[in-house]
Amino acid sequence: MITRRSLLTGVGSLVLLQLAGCSTVSVEPDLRFATRGRFTLVLTNLSGERENLSGNFSFKRTDVFSRLDLLTPLNGILARIELRDGMASFSKDLNDAPITAPDIETLMERTVGFSMPVEAFEEWALASNTPEGYGWIVRVMKREAGRPKIVRAERRIAQGSVRITIVFDEVFH
Repeated sequence: MITRRSLLTGVGSLVLLQLAGCSTVSVEPDLRFATRGRFTLVLTNLSGERENLSGNFSFKRTDVFSRLDLLTPLNGILARIELRDGMASFSKDLNDAPITAPDIETLMERTVGFSMPVEAFEEWALASNTPEGYGWIVRVMKREAGRPKIVRAERRIAQGSVRITIVFDEVFH
């Protein structure tokens, strides 16, 4: 029989393990680049109505894949975008089959209605001057130790406009 105390101890242990995993990006043998941080996404429709979404993210590039995870406040995975073996995939539930496409632009258009430059995360995190836009207007809002700390990217889309603000909290390369 599970007692209330053992249940609380188990839940507490899981929370501590989760929090311990929050502080660093795990190092993989073939890791080429990784960053963690926060984002805010603002969609404005043609009528001027705004929709906001914010959260945490983790981005990794290895010799095998590039992966962007959108995270909950406790760093659970809300969604995953992955590029691997010439195929792009999007998963909301890691237990279900992902949505796939031959490239990230097609995948993003299918899933969110606009293309998002996932592969630009590395350049935007390390740029010594204004990073390339990949179809977006990109501005470095703040620098820290010579690299971008806060980047804002904006773009017009058929439904209105989108603005992404990215805060790079940790960068590994």
